[in-house]
Amino acid sequence: MAFATTLKSSLGWLEGRYAAAAVAGGIFGPLSYYGGHAVGALRVRGDLVDGLLVLTVLWAILLPGLLWLGAASDLKPKTESG
Repeated sequence: MAFATTLKSSLGWLEGRYAAAAVAGGIFGPLSYYGGHAVGALRVRGDLVDGLLVLTVLWAILLPGLLWLGAASDLKPKTESG
């Protein structure tokens, strides 16, 4: 849930760059799951490589989709005014 609430402020630079978002999601999404698996925080059912391939496809679709939804919502992150 924290990822969704900070998406526009942390990855706002990817807004409108959907191909780059798909590549980033396809690489770093599964990489974070692999890191969790490596430290024993989670288990992937079945073969690890197959699970990571499924996660690659899902995150390559999910990240650009979330960025598109964020851009369509007209919600802007709060910034401090000085």
